[in-house]
Amino acid sequence: LMLCETCDSVFCTLCTGGSHVPEEEEGNNNQASTADHTVIPLSIARKRMSEIVIYKANECSSKLNSADSIVNEEIDRLEHLADAAFNSVNRLFEELGDVMEKKRIEVVADVRRRKDEKRVVLEQQLKQIEAEKSDVQANVTTIKHQVDVKNVTTRISELNCKLEAISQLSEPRENSYIEFHRIGDKSFEASVNRLLKDIGRIKTSKTFPSLCRATMET
Repeated sequence: LMLCETCDSVFCTLCTGGSHVPEEEEGNNNQASTADHTVIPLSIARKRMSEIVIYKANECSSKLNSADSIVNEEIDRLEHLADAAFNSVNRLFEELGDVMEKKRIEVVADVRRRKDEKRVVLEQQLKQIEAEKSDVQANVTTIKHQVDVKNVTTRISELNCKLEAISQLSEPRENSYIEFHRIGDKSFEASVNRLLKDIGRIKTSKTFPSLCRATMET
């Protein structure tokens, strides 16, 4: 069997007398029309085609391996850059957290300061009450051992005056009211979201990697 590479057809030399006629030339008696065709044995054609197939397959495998390596490198770069972006976001929100924590400490300190101011006034009043109680107890002890009616009358008069003063001590000189009141009693979620809306943006590109980089000889 022979193969005509020109018209890509297989023919038998015994059946055709050593030549062949293409289908489009059937009925044409001009046997010289196939004289310039390239004809080789089919076995050699098969071997040559097998070699070409193997070569092309190896070339495809090589390019696929190269493509696999290039895509994996791009994935590695993506992971590296994404980690850097994660770190940038975390640093930013850590800074915001520091600002919020600083403000929280300031507000808590203000609440504590105002509480202490109220407590000092009330504790001073308590000390005065204790002093008055001690004074009253001292008067009672003195009266028990007092035999002079005039002195007892004087003590009673002093205690009557003290009763008027003590009635004033029954009224706390400072109140217990302290409360943190949110301005406008509104939710700050929307306000914070508006403030954070322009805090930054994520940038990406759809350009192919080969068009994103330039290589320069140094």
